[in-house]
Amino acid sequence: MKNAVLSEQEFTIDYERALMTLPDHQLWIWLMYRQGYTQEYIGAKLGVTQSDVAYHLGKTSVYLRRWINDEEE
Repeated sequence: MKNAVLSEQEFTIDYERALMTLPDHQLWIWLMYRQGYTQEYIGAKLGVTQSDVAYHLGKTSVYLRRWINDEEE
């Protein structure tokens, strides 16, 4: 069982592990978006629509929020 309070380094390592559990396409979309690319640009690069990108960004955000909430409890 993890400590209730994670150090910044532990949190970063665990956060990276959470990201590595994402399917490749979701990870790429999330990373490109974090780098400042628009949803339209990401969609064009990956051959999907902007709404597909928005869907996967939302799905990834929900997953990461749940993971963070689980870690804080």
